[in-house]
Amino acid sequence: MKNKKISKVLFIALMTLGFFIGMGLGYIQGGFMAPRQASDLANELVTGAIIPSSPPVEEIRQPENPASINDLEYMGAISVDDDPALGLPVEQAPVTIIEFSDYQCPFCKDFFDQSFEKLKKEYIDTGKVHYVFRDFPLNVHPQALPAATAANCAAEQGKYWEMHDLLFKGQNEWSFNNNAKKIFEKYAEELEMDMEKYGTCVIDDTQKQRDEVAKDLIDGVKYKVVSSPSFFINGKKVSGAQETDIFRNIIDGEIAAVEAAKKADEEAAP
Repeated sequence: MKNKKISKVLFIALMTLGFFIGMGLGYIQGGFMAPRQASDLANELVTGAIIPSSPPVEEIRQPENPASINDLEYMGAISVDDDPALGLPVEQAPVTIIEFSDYQCPFCKDFFDQSFEKLKKEYIDTGKVHYVFRDFPLNVHPQALPAATAANCAAEQGKYWEMHDLLFKGQNEWSFNNNAKKIFEKYAEELEMDMEKYGTCVIDDTQKQRDEVAKDLIDGVKYKVVSSPSFFINGKKVSGAQETDIFRNIIDGEIAAVEAAKKADEEAAP
């Protein structure tokens, strides 16, 4: 498993993201230039215009498994924004998971292939987890933003998660394909979407889509996202495509903590 993941570091996502975080924080906090409209910031963020150069290519690994749940950093309340979600409403589910992800990232595909469906069946579909997907496309992945746009345009026709699944399942098909957008159109047709509306969304609403992605990027920077995928489980940060059992242990621990707190409140009530 480790050798498989290490071989995928040709994508250099994490190293470039570290530089992006440093530049992004300074920019967003106003240290480099005057405040701007969200649309202007979005355009610069998603096109990589605020990144003057990329660091040298180095081989990197996904983060190691956390030694224990207690090792996880608590980041506080993480915004779910208005992004696509699965499961019970956030107010009802005992656990909320927010994923910051990149459709072209191979590690993100690893998580999708190895863990997502299992966790969905065990926790999301059973009402234990409210699951949110937020975009974090890296500028070193040229097809990541178009893929995010395709998914967000599918959302406008109620097909977000169907497109989400097709994008990850077909990543090897479109990841280094100059005609990736045509492949995304093929996916939209397979989902029986209104192609005229889809085309309008992708082509005419470009700035709207960039604004949406920029909100996620800005929040990712704020929450110190330094690898993709990154997860926040009830505010606790988990970096990388960890093994499924790691996620199970963390989720089960959070559910137990919520139930214990609820029981304590009931016993303390007059």
